[in-house]
Amino acid sequence: MAGIEIKVTDTTRLGEFPPELGNSVSEALLRVTNKIANWIQDQTPEGATSLLRNSTRAEFPVVRGTEYVGVVGNPLKYASFILGKGAGPAVGHAQYWPPIAPLIYWAHRKGLGQGEETIRIAYAIQYIIHARGIHGKDLFDKAEAKFFSDIQREIILSLDEVEKRFSD
Repeated sequence: MAGIEIKVTDTTRLGEFPPELGNSVSEALLRVTNKIANWIQDQTPEGATSLLRNSTRAEFPVVRGTEYVGVVGNPLKYASFILGKGAGPAVGHAQYWPPIAPLIYWAHRKGLGQGEETIRIAYAIQYIIHARGIHGKDLFDKAEAKFFSDIQREIILSLDEVEKRFSD
């Protein structure tokens, strides 16, 4: 799955407090990851079905060892090529063959040819992407940078809120 993980790794303050603190951190992570997912969806090219756009979502945060982890991702196989950095020679990677079905659908939607001609055009596009690569929109890295201060603020506020509640 293409996406980003947001980890809260400094959980040393959590040992002194009851489980409600973990819930507060999870809620803060969920608020931030939902905000990030919505921003990525807004930046994603909209196709006829909006499948790529609508497949980006935030997952409910989980605990891995001592870390709280929030995830924003897109499970579509081609998502990392479009929403991520891209693929192939254009971005310094090895050649790859992109899936043909989304390219045929795209070529048909754009009115490139009729019937078999549309399929041939899609295969030509596939070959060009294979040979040259493709630049992605790099939305996951851009979102992480754009929302970094929001992530910090939400987590700190959630920790401070619980600390205040249990120190009174």
